[in-house]
Amino acid sequence: MNETFGGRGIAYNVRFVSLEPGDGRSYRKFVYQGDPTENAVTVSRTVTIYDDDHLVGPDGPTSTRVGSARFVDASNSTVYNVVAVEVTVWRM
Repeated sequence: MNETFGGRGIAYNVRFVSLEPGDGRSYRKFVYQGDPTENAVTVSRTVTIYDDDHLVGPDGPTSTRVGSARFVDASNSTVYNVVAVEVTVWRM
């Protein structure tokens, strides 16, 4: 995102919205560059995370499985959780 928006006068926030037990939701800030202005645009993509998925680091896939991640295991199925990735972008 820095390569796309950095140095162009564009700010952005990224947050994860995951399911919690009892129909709840958890909101986690991943990147926070301030409060968006009135000309901000927000997009989201829903991602299904499976129990046997591996985490990916800056140098590629790791041997760490999703089970040690920070999201709550949403069910007793092979689906670990469903996470919405929200990106809000605005001109500064």
